Amino acid sequence: MDTWVPPREREPLPVPLSVYGGRHDQIIGADRLLAWRAFTTNFGGLEAYEGDHFYLMRHQQPLAAAVTAAVRSATS
Repeated sequence: MDTWVPPREREPLPVPLSVYGGRHDQIIGADRLLAWRAFTTNFGGLEAYEGDHFYLMRHQQPLAAAVTAAVRSATS
């Protein structure tokens, strides 16, 4: 991810995409997470959890439930 460079001419993918992050992340801010919406025609939004870059360590069950719900929604 750190070295990936998007192609100059890109079309958004026709797939659902949801983004998750920590509210107090000093490494990846909400603006960078929201930038993912440019890569899809079906952006599911940003779900922010309390915490920093490692927010998922304290929110494993809610995050797993959110990802599961997003996948179910995308496949129904």
